[in-house]
Amino acid sequence: MGSFWRKAGLTLLMFMAACQGNATTLLPADTPVIILPLDTPQPTASETATPSPEPTETPSPIPPTQTPEPTHKAYPLERLVFGPPVAFVNSDGTGLEYPEWLVNFLPLETETPPFVLSPDGRYVVFVAFAPDTPPCDAPRDTGCPTPVNYYLADFIEETVTSLPAHEGISWAPDSRHLVFSQSTPLFQSTHLFQIDIVTNETKQLTDGPEADLYPAWSPDGQRIAFLRKPQECAQLSSGCYYTASLYVMNPDGSNLRLLFDSFPFGDAGDNTPIWSPNGQWIAVVTSSADLVIIDVANGEMRRITTRGFSPAWSPDSQQLAFVTDQDGNIEIYKVFIDGTGLVNLTRNPASDFRPVWSPSGNFIAFRSYRDPLLQVGYVYVMNSDGGNVKQLPIVNYGSLGQAWLPVTNP
Repeated sequence: MGSFWRKAGLTLLMFMAACQGNATTLLPADTPVIILPLDTPQPTASETATPSPEPTETPSPIPPTQTPEPTHKAYPLERLVFGPPVAFVNSDGTGLEYPEWLVNFLPLETETPPFVLSPDGRYVVFVAFAPDTPPCDAPRDTGCPTPVNYYLADFIEETVTSLPAHEGISWAPDSRHLVFSQSTPLFQSTHLFQIDIVTNETKQLTDGPEADLYPAWSPDGQRIAFLRKPQECAQLSSGCYYTASLYVMNPDGSNLRLLFDSFPFGDAGDNTPIWSPNGQWIAVVTSSADLVIIDVANGEMRRITTRGFSPAWSPDSQQLAFVTDQDGNIEIYKVFIDGTGLVNLTRNPASDFRPVWSPSGNFIAFRSYRDPLLQVGYVYVMNSDGGNVKQLPIVNYGSLGQAWLPVTNP
């Protein structure tokens, strides 16, 4: 879109922030950015794969769509964080806040860059143009040679540090360690690394000729799931890009176990394994757009629905919200993991996508293009049964990330 649209979007965001009574100032151009060191020592733990028994697929029937009447119950407020540019807002649209020290990190034009909040809500990993990015008005199809950086923001210390570029990143439950996938120059190898954000110590977890991508830390912190494929299949132009194997291992790289072999995983943005909150299941989207879950204990695969994208677990691990066009329109549905109770939550002619379930289970945030006067989308929040839909004062850039802050007891 060029700098004109980025600046126009940022101006609109600042205008909405001012309407909420919040002052917004730009980050000084000379603000230092700390570069975290990245070394890659050889892993010391065993990385020998022990394949699990051949898993069996147990498809669940797809029940007829149900349309129960949604409720309009008012629940206690919860708070979300978006970005970039980073903003906070309550689930009813009040309390909009743009941290002044982060407003100068401008959004990208890509569809699904990482925006990963730490479990304790203190940190967020995001991707943005560098604050000193020069203006560029080149046509979209030609692009601009602008610097894109990966950042770690600390909301308590109000600091921003740089992270290595990566292909997938995930927090440990302790909110201190990150696991990420990184390629060497010329994509000669792609492996998993772990970094301690307090000491800056970096450890290499995997090695070998394969490409290891899209790691996901388990909720109990005891395992890391990831995709492995031949290195020649790591590029989108390869004919085998959408086929990979699902592995789990200990956080130190030991006890590597094949969970599912040669699986047709989905397109970019839906290829990261998603753990259920109870750690029993991993949800994935196949290249044929089937939404499936895999039992971590035995590798059993269960098809939840066809034409399912962007899955999001309910906090009790019993339901999945997801995006589908199976009724001819892009809507958000939810379904129980046994395949029953399929419900269209949005039922709107506009396209609805990217659901995120709140920690309490009361709300689902999503994005939609429902304003006929503007060619931009907004973020919305609804009750988890589809009722009480509210538009938030957050413009939906294609690169906007969103997450719910953890609920804290008073």
